[in-house]
Amino acid sequence: MKRLSGFTRFFAKALFGAGFMDKANWEDAQRFLERAVAIRPSHVYHRLELAQVYIDVGKYSRAREQLTTIETLPIGDVMDPTYKREAAKLLAEIRDKKDES
Repeated sequence: MKRLSGFTRFFAKALFGAGFMDKANWEDAQRFLERAVAIRPSHVYHRLELAQVYIDVGKYSRAREQLTTIETLPIGDVMDPTYKREAAKLLAEIRDKKDES
């Protein structure tokens, strides 16, 4: 929920109510995605989402770990080639960024 644009957030609140959105936070996003990766380590999408959250909070070295691992994972879903291309693009974009915290 934290990654949604203001426009999307507005419509989500209008459709579903704001209660669940007020509970969204980066710590929970990281924890839940880290758990998803632990449960299914070969699932490309979970690692990509985790890397994107790490980027959002300035943890570039952790994001690079996920994005680098994605390169080595087998194709297990029809969308995996797309996710792998996105991961490669993100990795190039953050290659020289330093962690913010």
